[in-house]
Amino acid sequence: AYLSGTRLYCEYDHRFRDYSHKPGVIYSEVLLPERAPPEYADRAVLWNDVESAKKPTTVSLPGELLLLYQRICLMSRTISLFANSVRSSL
Repeated sequence: AYLSGTRLYCEYDHRFRDYSHKPGVIYSEVLLPERAPPEYADRAVLWNDVESAKKPTTVSLPGELLLLYQRICLMSRTISLFANSVRSSL
């Protein structure tokens, strides 16, 4: 929720996480491999399933993925390049 600037319900602690007013989030998208369950396109479903499956001593959740492009690159081009890059690696 924080990185994407969204609001979601966390089943782990039964609380809403609301970062919908967080500044600086320009774009966010959930990119899934072809065989991923379609319900994982919903960020809350994906987050809660990952949370319920993680083992505190053996697994940590993914951190941030940061992309840095020069300022002259248009945001739409940056988004397209990123999305294509992720999709090709899935």
